[in-house]
Amino acid sequence: MLIFFRFERLPGVQPVSKANNFFIGDVTGTGTWELPQPTAVVIDRNQVARFVDVHPDWLLRTEADPIPAALHALVEPAQPSATA
Repeated sequence: MLIFFRFERLPGVQPVSKANNFFIGDVTGTGTWELPQPTAVVIDRNQVARFVDVHPDWLLRTEADPIPAALHALVEPAQPSATA
């Protein structure tokens, strides 16, 4: 899943960027005004999001360990809490 921040929807951003010879599509290699926001989502069988991690900084990514942990939590029964 990808979530995008679209610069074309913000009035005045494109003209300022173009005037400064900065085009986000050149930086990301997409050729668009979209800036990807890396996202990891784990959804259960009832279509409930059980894990969501979104990074506004397109250079950051979700670490691998939390994703399998979220998946295991869906398939493993909850352990009863210890009582004293």
